[in-house]
Amino acid sequence: ETFTDFTSEVKSRLMKILHNMKEDRDTSSIVGYAISFAEKNYAQKLTLDHVASIVNMHPNYFSTLFKKKTNVNFTRYVQLIRVEKAKYLLKNPVNKIYVISEQVGFNDAKYFCRVFRELTGLSPQEYRQNIIDPSQHLKELNSNI
Repeated sequence: ETFTDFTSEVKSRLMKILHNMKEDRDTSSIVGYAISFAEKNYAQKLTLDHVASIVNMHPNYFSTLFKKKTNVNFTRYVQLIRVEKAKYLLKNPVNKIYVISEQVGFNDAKYFCRVFRELTGLSPQEYRQNIIDPSQHLKELNSNI
């Protein structure tokens, strides 16, 4: 192998590394934009297809990329945002749970309650009770033992 071959190989490898770094930076900014968009628009109908079209990607590719960068799929990410917003709204006991579910982007209160329980281990009502009286949750746990 000549010196010219060697330098050519090194140059080729460096170009691949630089290309991969640029691609990684580009995909990170796309996912970052999608996250920002989801956080601003969580209360609206927010689908994978819609957000993929906003970032000019095929939904399947966007889904794979999002999962790779965040370790959670896009739909679950939106659910996590919505549940966090709902937790805040549940602090006010005047807010009805079905109204909160609509305010955070769920069209179906029963589905909201199911997702809320999956992500927190508590129903929205139990969560609210725990905020008002934290010892209530401990009492419930002890009664199940």
